[in-house]
Amino acid sequence: MLYEEGGIYSDFDILWVKKLDNLREIDAELIASNDITSYCDDFPNSIQIGAFLARPKSPFVKQWLDGYKKKYHLYPGDYAAVSMCEPYKIYEKYPRKVFIENRLQMIYFNGWSAFIPRYLEYAHEKLSEFNEKLDWLNNGTYGYHLPR
Repeated sequence: MLYEEGGIYSDFDILWVKKLDNLREIDAELIASNDITSYCDDFPNSIQIGAFLARPKSPFVKQWLDGYKKKYHLYPGDYAAVSMCEPYKIYEKYPRKVFIENRLQMIYFNGWSAFIPRYLEYAHEKLSEFNEKLDWLNNGTYGYHLPR
């Protein structure tokens, strides 16, 4: 549906606190944020699929959808590898087609923000550098993603 019509996809567990109107005006095929996951090598080599915006008939989204058909069998039962790593690989090839806005969603796991150094399973220096550039509470977070 998003490929055909364009629009906004959002998981049900996102609490939106800011309008997305200014993002809808950005000239990109996909607007998304990075994610922290062990599936896709080093952070931030993945696209967070909990929320994103797409243009109608986006070639990027088409390529992403085709990846499900062609590559899902490579990761049996592992939707995250195809859903999060594959779009990032496409983004690496065509970076001008995607606008990465890491304030799109602030992700919380077990009460801790995923984007703070206390999320111990990932490289502290990379997360610290990433987090220093974003003031999540005061600088424009669009939504809080609460998956657990």
